[in-house]
Amino acid sequence: MNFYYIQFTTDFHLLTALAYVDDISSSNITLVGPKTKMVSMLSSKLVVEHYHVDPRSPKISYQEVLRNFINAKSSKEHIIISPFAFPLFSYLYLLKKGVKVRKIVRTDEGVGTYASIRHYYNAYRLEVADSSILQCFLRSVLKKLTMNLTVLFGLCETRYIFDKSLTINRQQIDNINRNIQIIGKLDELEGEVVYVSQPNVEKNFASLEDYGAFIREVGRSFGSDNVVVKKHPSDNFDYILNGFRVLEGLPLEIYNVKDSNIFGFSSTALLTAKIIGGCTQVYYLKLSGGVLTYDCLSDFNNQLFKLYLTPLDYLSKDIKDR
Repeated sequence: MNFYYIQFTTDFHLLTALAYVDDISSSNITLVGPKTKMVSMLSSKLVVEHYHVDPRSPKISYQEVLRNFINAKSSKEHIIISPFAFPLFSYLYLLKKGVKVRKIVRTDEGVGTYASIRHYYNAYRLEVADSSILQCFLRSVLKKLTMNLTVLFGLCETRYIFDKSLTINRQQIDNINRNIQIIGKLDELEGEVVYVSQPNVEKNFASLEDYGAFIREVGRSFGSDNVVVKKHPSDNFDYILNGFRVLEGLPLEIYNVKDSNIFGFSSTALLTAKIIGGCTQVYYLKLSGGVLTYDCLSDFNNQLFKLYLTPLDYLSKDIKDR
């Protein structure tokens, strides 16, 4: 019998990692990460153990790690699934229990996990605003190097939504949708015009009011004066104050969006709306030279957007001049 340990920080991480498990209804699953709405939904539907922690910064005593590593017994039945470059927290947690994990599966951190150093650098600059350019660059290089070396030396195998040739892993998509059906789909976004937000996008605009006006203008191009904002958990813009209806707390993939119109900037949730949600009307705003705009994507993600999504062209200078 296998024992699955899923290390995550977001519900999207959790959703894609669960797709590796053949039958989530009858498997022995431990969730290692924060208590999110999806964790609560899973706990109400399935028998899962939840270890409520922030797995990003494990405390390490090298002497203790060495002692535990020597004393632990190797196991093929204990499997760690995670988008982390290396799920150190879960690995050390199991070492303390006397288990030396032999199988680690890396799943999507964001769609298009074959990201570049530039992609990671842009992400770190947004996530850790007080970090220097050099610190973000070094962290990006270390992350990319870790991801490559762990696969090269056989420490991790990968199970991504897309392969390097941009082809969809249909088994992974089918398993994700299977699990969504078990969890239960939500209908709040069906048939709506939906804007998928990201943090700091408002910096592309001359004022906060212009940002809100731009979203409404794009919404009207789809024939709607009532755009629904699917809010990113790190986005601090007050959409409600600007008159928008807002949904947050669960990933877009949980919602029924087949008959919706969805648009955004460079969020990979746009890809999942198309590939996982089956929405045919998904658009990315093809801006350049700004925060989280199209040209900030890695080359791999850039190609995915071109192949699977429809561009909406808005010139950056037009926005800045509003």
